[in-house]
Amino acid sequence: MRSIVDASFAAIANGRHLVRDLETVRADWRTRVAARRDSAVHRLVDLLLRQPAVDSKLVASTLEVTGANAQIAIDRLVDAEILDQITGGRRNRIWQAKDVVRVLDEFAARAKRRRG
Repeated sequence: MRSIVDASFAAIANGRHLVRDLETVRADWRTRVAARRDSAVHRLVDLLLRQPAVDSKLVASTLEVTGANAQIAIDRLVDAEILDQITGGRRNRIWQAKDVVRVLDEFAARAKRRRG
C-alpha cells in the first residue's frame, strides 16, 4: 500500500512540474510575439501547449480562421522561433513547437526514472 501512495504522490509532483514548465514556455513565447491578445497568433500559442505538432488545416479549423490567416499565424511563430517545420516541401507541411516537445520529453523521463 505504501508504494502505491508514494507512486501517486510522485506522479502528482511530476504533473505539477509539467504544468510549471508549460507555463514557463507560454510566458517566454508571449514575450517573443507582438500581437493583440485575441489575435490568431496568441490563440495558436495556446493550441500548441495542447497540440505541439500542427498543420495549417488543423490551425484553421481549431482557431476558426481562414487558411490564409492560419498560415500567417504559423509564419509569425516560425519567425519568433516558436515553431519549426518538420516536413519537407511546400505541401502537407507540419510544424512542431520544440519547447513543448522538450518539456513533454522531460516529463516522460522523470516518470520513467521514478518507475525504475
